[in-house]
Amino acid sequence: SVFEINQDDGSLKLIQYQRVDGKWARGVTLSPDGKHAIVSCLDDDGAVLSFRVEENGTLTPTGSRVSVPGAAYATFYTVD
Repeated sequence: SVFEINQDDGSLKLIQYQRVDGKWARGVTLSPDGKHAIVSCLDDDGAVLSFRVEENGTLTPTGSRVSVPGAAYATFYTVD
């Protein structure tokens, strides 16, 4: 689920349900620039899925899916 946060009172407003093509979603993280999100799923093949974050905050699947068995945590890091 994607929510909008009211900056005045902290209340949430639902703006989107986004299907995740995996079971037992565990880790969710945003890229440092806020333009992408990764979801890791703790299922049979450890699906790690990628989404583009649109200007209005909604998520669009990129179609990228990587298998990382036992994936339960997701993060972005810098490679030198």
